[in-house]
Amino acid sequence: MTAALAAIAAARRGDDVGVHTRLAAMRRAKPTPHDAAFLSYLAGVALREVGAIEDARREFAAAVDRSP
Repeated sequence: MTAALAAIAAARRGDDVGVHTRLAAMRRAKPTPHDAAFLSYLAGVALREVGAIEDARREFAAAVDRSP
């Protein structure tokens, strides 16, 4: 969860590389189904903040799909 929140913080600083680095770290985790859905939502927020709208939409859709 920390990596996802750090990705959002990096996005707000305009650090595109930092966003993708932290999202990659987030994806290496083995979350519970509930956490996986929430992490996809947070990833979508970070991606939206850096202007990666299509990637953000995919993450938001994954959040809905993963939600138990």
